[in-house]
Amino acid sequence: MKMKKYIVDTMPEAMKLIRNELGQDAVILSTKTVRASGLAGILRKHKIEVIAAVEDDKEQQKEPAQVPPAAIPTMPRAAVPEAYRKAGSLHVNETAAQPLSKKNDIKPKATLQYKTQESEEAPSLPAELQPHPEGADFSVSSRQEKQKGEMEAGSLTEKLLQEISQMKTFMATIAESQSNEASLPGDLNEIRTKLKDQGIATDIWSNWMEFAKGTLQESEEEAGESIVRPLIEGFLSERITDGINESTRIVYVAGPTGVGKTTTIAKLAAEQMFKHKRKVGLITADTYRISAVEQLRTYAAILGIPLEVVQSPADTIRALDHLSDCDLILMDTAGRNYRNEITVSELKSLLPDEADSELIVVLSLTAKTEDMLTILDHFHKYGTPKLIFTKIDETDTLGALFNVLKQYPSKLAYITTGQNVPEDIMLPDPKKLADFILGSEPS
Repeated sequence: MKMKKYIVDTMPEAMKLIRNELGQDAVILSTKTVRASGLAGILRKHKIEVIAAVEDDKEQQKEPAQVPPAAIPTMPRAAVPEAYRKAGSLHVNETAAQPLSKKNDIKPKATLQYKTQESEEAPSLPAELQPHPEGADFSVSSRQEKQKGEMEAGSLTEKLLQEISQMKTFMATIAESQSNEASLPGDLNEIRTKLKDQGIATDIWSNWMEFAKGTLQESEEEAGESIVRPLIEGFLSERITDGINESTRIVYVAGPTGVGKTTTIAKLAAEQMFKHKRKVGLITADTYRISAVEQLRTYAAILGIPLEVVQSPADTIRALDHLSDCDLILMDTAGRNYRNEITVSELKSLLPDEADSELIVVLSLTAKTEDMLTILDHFHKYGTPKLIFTKIDETDTLGALFNVLKQYPSKLAYITTGQNVPEDIMLPDPKKLADFILGSEPS
């Protein structure tokens, strides 16, 4: 028997070489995947090693005459796996018919000639029981190819749907932009520009513009502000509250770093003492920031009010007992990254859930609207806090205030206007805020 080894890229290439060199009676003995040699093992490609054999000429003379090559039907590539299956079935049947003592002498005779007649097909077996001759290495079956095609089609469909959605969003943005730039009667064009420059969300001011446009008479060239101003004041009036409730005994003050929280607590303490004649006590849990305790201790000494420092929930309970004779207790919490929901949940777990308590979240008007909304989204999972906006003196825009109040049901309790304690804090005034929006800073 004559044997030869081939290193090729594909099985069709191997079969062509075998036919040309060993003839049509060649038998494939084995196939396996190998790596071609490369530079230090780098950039080596996968190859297929095929070992084929053919009987010597003397043995071939004893075999029946073979069908001339021209008479061999050309097999489509997709039919090759099925042909191997049939050949394997015939091989199994022939082996079973031989005496037990001669089974080991049987030689593989899976030649490159395939019978395709209907009458010669072996009985069909379930896919999982069908024999697979040694040397037949088909890495991707027709079913896998079908599944791959379905997955690719699904991926393409999903991609097309995403592109369609993006196109619809883009077209809606263009349509909205064109609508926003449409000419309005009277002084509404100027007012619309002011509202946009303030950073107020489009869905808020566009409703005001639609109402004013429908109300404004053509003869009233400069009456637009008289229509829009009440809309702004009405929006704010529905979303403000009169500071701290009289029935509240404990106020937990929270907020991200850098918003002026400790200074705001000192302002709240002074406002409650001098304006509402309440006895106030302070608790601070802000032991993370250097000198934070000393800053609040200085304010407490100036105001002549007690201060307790806590580091755990147990400390908080003891501090509340020490301040039991106070009408109002203000607790300063540590400034943290409250854009993280876990941080918010940790804070909430440290605060006693008292019936006469409330939570106030301090936000800076110099921050981005998106960050404020993320913070409040986490806090609103545990209740509805009141809001204090700080640093109105450090910005020219109030759009974030309107956007936050539109998005969440929280009430606006205070606005701070500077660093001075205790005077730079005020209850929100819709008229002053409307003046700010429309071009006049609050007095």
